[in-house]
Amino acid sequence: MGAASVLNQCENEGKRLSKWELCRIVRELRKYKRFKPALEVYEWMNNRIERFRLSSSDTAIQLDLIAKVRGVSSAEDYFIRLPDTVKDKRIYGALLNAYVGIKEREKAESLMELMRNKDYANHPLPFNVMMTLYMKLNEYDEVEKIVSEMKQKNIPLDLYSYNIWLSARGSHGSVEGMEQFLNN
Repeated sequence: MGAASVLNQCENEGKRLSKWELCRIVRELRKYKRFKPALEVYEWMNNRIERFRLSSSDTAIQLDLIAKVRGVSSAEDYFIRLPDTVKDKRIYGALLNAYVGIKEREKAESLMELMRNKDYANHPLPFNVMMTLYMKLNEYDEVEKIVSEMKQKNIPLDLYSYNIWLSARGSHGSVEGMEQFLNN
């Protein structure tokens, strides 16, 4: 039985589901990597626009689920169909994450540049995502460039930034680099 059938059955039995309850269900499904039923919940909500107003966070989660369930090309199609007024840093970030997940360097770098131009790359998350891509590709010098850019733009490195940076230094095999890291 699909998620939509279960939700329809609940409603037919008189239980009116709130957006908060449905988002909690989606969160639990994602936690256990049950991406297809989580996406079905969002699609069910989308078919009831008179009841559920989805935020850009919801849209970003839905884009992420589409990438996981149907592939990145379907996520790109979804992104393209979204009105520009809806697209914010969370939605761009979800697409960036999808590109990094499949190691699509050119598309990720192009999207990151677009995010810079729109001033959506003004916090650590998109930089961390790009550093993750470069780690996957064993391009440790690119991680260093990202860290330099963050410092230059006064974007604070968070715990993830430091972890990725430290891993890059360690993977590079440079004792001097590790010492420099520790002195930062």
